[in-house]
Amino acid sequence: MRKYAEPMRRHRLRREIIATSGRQHDVINRCGPSFPHRLMPAAGADATAFAAGYEAAKAVLRIPALWDSVAALDCKAPAAWQMALFPPDERGATRSHLLASPGARPATNSRVDALVRVYGPSFQGLLKLMPGILSPIEQAAVESRVRQLTAAGGPAGQGPARSPSCSP
Repeated sequence: MRKYAEPMRRHRLRREIIATSGRQHDVINRCGPSFPHRLMPAAGADATAFAAGYEAAKAVLRIPALWDSVAALDCKAPAAWQMALFPPDERGATRSHLLASPGARPATNSRVDALVRVYGPSFQGLLKLMPGILSPIEQAAVESRVRQLTAAGGPAGQGPARSPSCSP
């Protein structure tokens, strides 16, 4: 690999190759291709601040653990219910002050860690108060979502629906 280090550094598509690899696709896959272009101007954030805010929001809200728990329902719950459980996106969290924060630059691991340390405890505190702190309109939206999930095959209470094993 070392013998190709210089040619890779000088490659005319280096930025494009980096931009389309690994973690960079997560935001596009989860939120759609226009999401960064719509949110960055609205938040007054550059690409670096956007990336830091997105990664910090995922960490603060423990989104990857939620995705993993839903994916673990493969062959254990109705597929329609399982797909309905995947969080639609992280737009609400990413739109938060995490993007507008002057400290959101650069998007290094240490910057993301700093954002998580600053905002994490407050987010977790708010989550513990849910849904009681929601307005009546927001509470109605939550109840509507529960009805949708139940209609998709989810249980009336908490926990995954029981369903027959997956067909081979």
